[in-house]
Amino acid sequence: LGSMAAGVLANLASHPIDTAKTVVQADVSGRKYRGTLQAMVELYRKNGLGGFYLGGIARTVRTCGAFFIVSTIREKCLQHKACQQDLTDANSSKRLLTFVSASRLPGGERWPPRP
Repeated sequence: LGSMAAGVLANLASHPIDTAKTVVQADVSGRKYRGTLQAMVELYRKNGLGGFYLGGIARTVRTCGAFFIVSTIREKCLQHKACQQDLTDANSSKRLLTFVSASRLPGGERWPPRP
C-alpha cells in the first residue's frame, strides 16, 4: 500500500513534464511546439495549472493497475518458489534419513542403534 501511494505521488510530480512531452510528440510536424519548454508555457497559458494534469487520473489509475498486477505476479512467484524449495528440502531430508538408517558403524552395528 505504501509503495502504491509513493507511485501516485511520483505520478503527480512527473505528470506535468510528461504532459508537455506528450503534446510535443503529438505535434508530429513540429509546427505548434518547438520543444518541451515551449509546450509547458503554452499549456499554462491556455489551460492554467490544471493543463499540466490533463489525463493525470487515467495515468494514475493505469499505474496503480500495473502495480497491482506486477505485485500479484511477484507474490505468486514467491509462493511457487517457496513450494519448490519445500519439496526440495523434503526430498533432501528423505534421502538423508534413508542414508543414515542404512548406515553401519565400523563394528557392523547399525546406526542409529535400534532398541
